[in-house]
Amino acid sequence: MKYYLKVDIMSEILLIKPPYPYGKPQIWMPTDLMKVASQLKMVGKETDIFDMNRESADLIRVARLDNKYDYVGIGVTGAPYIPVTKRLSENLLLAGKKVMLGGPGVEHLKREEFSRIYGNGPIQIKNDADLAEAIGVEKIPSVYLAGISDQMDGLHGHAAWEYLSKEISFFSSQGCKHSCRFCAAVRNDPKSPEKVSEIFSETISDDIQAIGENARRVDKKNLRMYISSLDLFQSPEKMAEVLQEIGKASKTYGIDFSLRGLTRVDSFLEAVEKYPELREIIPYSGLNTLGFGIDGTTDYVWKSQRKGGMSLEEAERAFSLCKEMGITPEALMVMGFNTIGNRKGDDKKSLKKNVKYAKYVTKKYGVVSRPHVAKEFYPGTEGWENKYWNDQKEKLFENIELFKNLDFVAYASEITHPDPKFRKKVNKAYKAIIDSLGSVEKCATSPLMPYKSGDKEWNLYADRFNMESTFDR
Repeated sequence: MKYYLKVDIMSEILLIKPPYPYGKPQIWMPTDLMKVASQLKMVGKETDIFDMNRESADLIRVARLDNKYDYVGIGVTGAPYIPVTKRLSENLLLAGKKVMLGGPGVEHLKREEFSRIYGNGPIQIKNDADLAEAIGVEKIPSVYLAGISDQMDGLHGHAAWEYLSKEISFFSSQGCKHSCRFCAAVRNDPKSPEKVSEIFSETISDDIQAIGENARRVDKKNLRMYISSLDLFQSPEKMAEVLQEIGKASKTYGIDFSLRGLTRVDSFLEAVEKYPELREIIPYSGLNTLGFGIDGTTDYVWKSQRKGGMSLEEAERAFSLCKEMGITPEALMVMGFNTIGNRKGDDKKSLKKNVKYAKYVTKKYGVVSRPHVAKEFYPGTEGWENKYWNDQKEKLFENIELFKNLDFVAYASEITHPDPKFRKKVNKAYKAIIDSLGSVEKCATSPLMPYKSGDKEWNLYADRFNMESTFDR
């Protein structure tokens, strides 16, 4: 094991996966926390992972940790997890624990924004440097060097079986060369001279082997995996190597892999044209579902969101190619963009066209629709820093439960769509796609109800509705 710092005493850290925000457990293997645990192990820190979706979600029990752990880290997967992680951190602070909060839900918040939500007690972890400083080491190794094999091998049989029975999020790479305004992921910033490139994990082979070994240990013959790349074919040669590794593991361990991932239309078409061997590598690996970011049906919406290289003709070419290759295409349709100044968003015409298009491509190409409602000032998006949204952000800080309204499958709300007439049109179109397609085989989105400030009766209804809603992918 390579250490970045010599450590004489091993101290213990607890990493917590918080409960699903909508009142029921959601089981998926915490590969994100496993990667963090691996990073910490390389600097001499022993780490346990506590999944509140599998274990008792009793916050008092979690807080009663005696003196075993020096620190407790909480993974904030996204903005909707902010309310539940605030309550969890408060309980841990009362128990005298040193609390750290990191992950996509908080890493994009300014320090003062983080303090307004969580107070001055917890430590915000925006990056590896913050983590190193918090636990008192010189440097934390890169996540691209951190494998999951040790953490997977430490799972007892039932936990391994349960996690492997669900879809696994497999970390392959991060970084997108494009710069869509509404995206909160690691991507290019047109204002920055430094261009983002896709970086691949250096532990891919070891991680695949660990998954295969553990699947064999618990006699699991079928595995579903989501590959983490933001655009699966923006680096086609590298991704082909990843897919071949998975294909080899399928033969070695006797596992049938069912893989899915996201890709841009132009990336996919160009990759298959330039690298025809992908026609063999893709089925060999088990890749059978591709989600395409369509995100509208009109040029003015694509232009407003800086989504270049899109056309419906090219999308249909991609869907047709998928049909030819035995791949199920999914159409990810983020819609309901607000008009902001000169930047024209959706209107009645574009929303109506979105609904019509979803029905058309499902019927003609067997496309599975995945509509989402635009949340333009989600932390990490360009909108989060736009003064246009200052009043709406202030409402979030005044009532943090409303952070759940930023969920991309939540209906448009007063927070995300201040104009009531436009909000009604967006929700009508969103619901029309879901209702008209009628089944999970044609539409994979199950919507969530947003919350309202000061309306207890409505919020109780929203809680019940969201608890009964199936999980989004």
